[in-house]
Amino acid sequence: MYKRAISLRVLSRRAIPALAAAALAACGGGGSSDAPPVVVPTAVRTVSASAGSDVFAEALDAQGGALARAVLSVSGDGAFDVTGRLEQSQMLRSPTITAPVNARVARVLLRLGAASAARRETAEVVRSEALTCLNVGGTGTVSGNDADGDGKLSAGDSLSISATNCVVDAGLPAISGSFTLAVNAIELDSADNATAVDATITVTAFTVAGYGTYDGSIRLWSRPEGASDRNRMSYRATTVSVGGHSEIYDFDIYGLSGASGDVFDLDGGIGIGGQTYSISAAGSFSATGAQAPASGAVRLRDAAGDTVRLTARSAATFDLEFLPAGATTATASMPGLNWADYLTAP
Repeated sequence: MYKRAISLRVLSRRAIPALAAAALAACGGGGSSDAPPVVVPTAVRTVSASAGSDVFAEALDAQGGALARAVLSVSGDGAFDVTGRLEQSQMLRSPTITAPVNARVARVLLRLGAASAARRETAEVVRSEALTCLNVGGTGTVSGNDADGDGKLSAGDSLSISATNCVVDAGLPAISGSFTLAVNAIELDSADNATAVDATITVTAFTVAGYGTYDGSIRLWSRPEGASDRNRMSYRATTVSVGGHSEIYDFDIYGLSGASGDVFDLDGGIGIGGQTYSISAAGSFSATGAQAPASGAVRLRDAAGDTVRLTARSAATFDLEFLPAGATTATASMPGLNWADYLTAP
């Protein structure tokens, strides 16, 4: 069995909707009609490799494995038991990019959001309530901040969760740490359902027992574009520790998601072993549902220009190749690798 970081398909259509509903409950109303629009950035992100970075053939599996985990983090495992009430509280239409939490984390966030959203009370600037933990010794709080005190979900509002060894669902492990979602901009329809969002997520020592720890911040944007959704997620020095591996994500995922699947690019950087490596798209990835990408490619480069190239061959397999600086032909390769082997459960 392997785990992957949950995709924004799940985060936006499941966890964030519940959290947004909780924020709405805490703030007491819908957004204003004069709110600024959500604008999804289009510029390609670039991150330079650090001077000490070194890509070499003998490390193809290790360095390519880090790249594979980054790609897998974009693909969603959306098999959750979501209650009808949470489905009805859905507030975003957005789809597929990565979030620094795996599937079980998202289920935890759903329960946390539901715990707060279940009760709508008089609007306050800051409202906090205890989080019910099913285990002895577990503690937690859920807080909503209506920054401008207008009783409406709008830019500047936020929702924070803090927990210590708290089991919020009998079928899930305990959580610890903190998670904050801050709204930068949001567009709501007449029924107060969010149609577009610009938000920043901050996670601090956010741990799901046995399933990894997450530290850092991520900004995400999503808005409709024709029959699809245009999305971008920007990791900002976010440490992702899952399955015995730890990398620093400093890249953007940008693409479209619709009924027929998802198309996305990865660009930016990734920290491996104390060094930063540059990541750049070499062909947009294409994925369907919760599957790994069936096509697409991405490159990982060191400061000298030596490269690891990952190419998706199917939803089950991918290839890794090593290319020295300036070369167009690989001098080492690992073909036919299984996606499922690259996020092994601890």
